[in-house]
Amino acid sequence: MEYLISLVDPWGTEWSLTRGAPGRRGVYLMGPIGLQTPVEHTARSTSQQIGATPIGWAADQMEATWKLGFRGDDGDPLLEVWSMFFRSFGQFDACELRSTLREKGTLTTPVIRGKDEISPEKSPATPGLKSLEIDVPAISFQGCWHGETTSYTGTNQIVSNPGDLPAWPIIRWTGAGAYVTAPGIGRVALPNAGTRWAELDTDPEKASRVRVGEVDAPDLWRGMRGQLFPAPVGRQSEAIWGFEKCSGLVTPRHTSMWRW
Repeated sequence: MEYLISLVDPWGTEWSLTRGAPGRRGVYLMGPIGLQTPVEHTARSTSQQIGATPIGWAADQMEATWKLGFRGDDGDPLLEVWSMFFRSFGQFDACELRSTLREKGTLTTPVIRGKDEISPEKSPATPGLKSLEIDVPAISFQGCWHGETTSYTGTNQIVSNPGDLPAWPIIRWTGAGAYVTAPGIGRVALPNAGTRWAELDTDPEKASRVRVGEVDAPDLWRGMRGQLFPAPVGRQSEAIWGFEKCSGLVTPRHTSMWRW
């Protein structure tokens, strides 16, 4: 199985980080990606004085240090490759890191550079220098990898979650008369969105947040108050949902690019 790794900057420039032919110009990973979800469990002591009872878990940002190799050629000197890459991969505008396995698809996570100061042993401007290696810290505030989104419509839909973290569908609808049926809450009417396309995040952490585009829709959000939260689609499992005059979008979440 061959994994293809690439980094796409906010302006659409794609850097293939999979090691290419010997001597080929570019930027290459010289070691593992290393970005994995740092799951931490919380628990309370049992009354038997031995062991503990798990009560929850959480996962913060993913962090790793990449060993990158830079190589220039006569057409694009090393300094030019170096400068172009670090203009793309900065500390503020996230790039999209992609891991593609031909047999299964693509996982993605947004990443930024972990610190501003990058100090190689040799300057990339050194005359005659064709290549160098350097450690570069990377951070993903998303905390996990996202798989490819699947859309569902209709009643009695078998919703699949191939990820190794729980998943909650995002409900998308417009107009009136939309209903969603989910484990733990039964059949629930969605508020009239009029001519807008609205999206409801069913993850309890988002408290039934409703958005139109990138903007919160408080009037629709209020229409969801008092509703129970659905049970998640368990990791690497399935659940029955219903989507009447609406659609459900499911994005699987993975703790590692290796965990398919």
